[in-house]
Amino acid sequence: MNKSLKATLIASLCICAVLAGCSSNMHGLSNEEYRLVDKYIDADEMVEELQLSGYSEEEIEKELRAALDQINYEMEE
Repeated sequence: MNKSLKATLIASLCICAVLAGCSSNMHGLSNEEYRLVDKYIDADEMVEELQLSGYSEEEIEKELRAALDQINYEMEE
């Protein structure tokens, strides 16, 4: 395999890895919104507890959005 083809394949794999990481499940929130919730409330732990309690994906999104709304409200005051 020539060097340029090998370099192109490696670059393609790196791009795919980055895109896969960016598309992880944020339960309906953008990456920025999810990070904001995670900054004030451990979002991953919250999601895990909700999943263990049998919440559906829609209910988890609703709870995360409620937390986000509360955080935004408190930041405005």
